Amino acid sequence: MPNWTYNTITITGNKDAIKKFKADAVKREDGTLSLSSWMPIPETFLKYDTTNHPNGEGLKVGDKWWDGLGDHGDKVITEELIEEFKQATKEQKEKYGVIGWYDYNKMAFGCKWDSEVIVESEEDGRITLTADTPWTAPQNWLRTLSKNYPELSFKLHADYEDGFWEDTEYHEGLKAELGSGEYEFEEEE
Repeated sequence: MPNWTYNTITITGNKDAIKKFKADAVKREDGTLSLSSWMPIPETFLKYDTTNHPNGEGLKVGDKWWDGLGDHGDKVITEELIEEFKQATKEQKEKYGVIGWYDYNKMAFGCKWDSEVIVESEEDGRITLTADTPWTAPQNWLRTLSKNYPELSFKLHADYEDGFWEDTEYHEGLKAELGSGEYEFEEEE
């Protein structure tokens, strides 16, 4: 179980830029938004769990296939599947510079897993999102979004479960640290 980071993201800019940002989001099958709504995870990382099985390591011909990312039914591991893993490992490294969903998510989002994003409020020139992410704030995700939407400003307030907080702002791929600290808790008597 991770230590969660509770993120509030305030996006500001002109109404047309906000409208485009919202329109670009691709909802998941259940109708919700997530970090990958704006930055889809490449299929290779969803199909091949090269994080746990790089080059097919640990897979045994004849075993039932289940990778922790989804149920593959009665699929049985074959030599062909192991070869697919070897090829996927090579392609992931060559195309993305990382191997496996874990390293891809850390690179793309800045946190271990894709996380649900909730639209908390909208008004002229401003939209507020929240997302609970494992262990760290989605800093890399925000940096990329700020490059992709240079007319928008992204402010992040992150509360870490271990008592720390930070405020940062992203604009045109640049990060400004606005403040950070530790919450003080009074001990109960």
